[in-house]
Amino acid sequence: MAGHALSDVFVSYKREDQSRVLPMVAGLRQAGLSVAWDRDIPGGARWRQTLVEHLDSAPCVIVVWSEASAGPAGEFVHDEASRAKSRAALLPVRIDSVAEPLGFGEIQSLDLVDWAGELDDSRFQDVVAAAKKMSIGGERATGKKTRTAPPAARDLLSWLLRLVPAYLTDLLNLMSGPKQFLADRARQGSGWQAGVPFFVISALVSFALDLPFVRNPLVELLSGLVFAGVYVLLYGYATYFAWRVVGATATVHQFFAIHFYLAGVLKLIQTVTVVVCLGVLRGGDPALYDELMKAVSSGNALGWTLQEVGTPRPIWRFAGLVVYGGFGTMFAWVVIGWGAYRRLTGLRKLRSILAFLLFCALCLPVYVVTTVIATALVR
Repeated sequence: MAGHALSDVFVSYKREDQSRVLPMVAGLRQAGLSVAWDRDIPGGARWRQTLVEHLDSAPCVIVVWSEASAGPAGEFVHDEASRAKSRAALLPVRIDSVAEPLGFGEIQSLDLVDWAGELDDSRFQDVVAAAKKMSIGGERATGKKTRTAPPAARDLLSWLLRLVPAYLTDLLNLMSGPKQFLADRARQGSGWQAGVPFFVISALVSFALDLPFVRNPLVELLSGLVFAGVYVLLYGYATYFAWRVVGATATVHQFFAIHFYLAGVLKLIQTVTVVVCLGVLRGGDPALYDELMKAVSSGNALGWTLQEVGTPRPIWRFAGLVVYGGFGTMFAWVVIGWGAYRRLTGLRKLRSILAFLLFCALCLPVYVVTTVIATALVR
């Protein structure tokens, strides 16, 4: 955009709502985002042209839906929303309890109804997080559309590195308040899309931790990503089916918004557990470690492990304690995640328990399928 600084965010709203939108703009700027809106653009012959340049260049366009902007009188806001939607830069925010205009209902709006301007309000923090995520993923280049899809293979590493700050922020939020964070993510229209890169980065971090124990890194990386993709989808649909049976009405996208985040953290816990266990075995009993690696390579890790359960070797028992601790942590995380599903669905505790029991029953066939796939991949 020649002659004008690019902004992270463009705010589209109805002029009657200016006093209500001003705290949002101030809060976004305080959060470190550069924001463009019509109040900052000087009047004159090029006012509308300058406004359009900001609209077409910002990686994130926040469209404020209100009683004024969502109705027939908000045609300019509708037009700006359409332009943002056409390049996947639209971030809708509601400040009144109104339905999105026709054509915008498939993108769920973030809710700031009755927001009093508090910057620490979790709903406003969701808006900030979503805007930052879109700004990180957007392409800041003059005269070009924002790219929301991952770049070409040669730019993949750069793209992932740009996602790291958002990943660390999400990880911190998951550790501090997982149920609310996950439920809020599920209610966002693009929540599941944010969960995918979170899971992918978690898988890559896990692979990096595994490297000291990997014999063929490229093969392990590709097979690991294939396996991770399969099991996260299978367990995700098992979760969705279990909740649907007990009466949940949330969409599959909302369930997967939670599931990708849960799976990412579970992947990290599992990897740390395995790496510590293998490190203990390799350092304490190299011969036992070699036996285990041979069993893994032959696809007989489970059978070999069951044979060694009763071994009197202290190092094996210590490694077993590490495994029990790790899997206990994973189970606790699943229970926490289940609370997020319950918060999303609004169902009572009894139905939540029934859904969990059904999910556990579905885990058996899923485990069998994933074990067959894992065995095929290691061979």
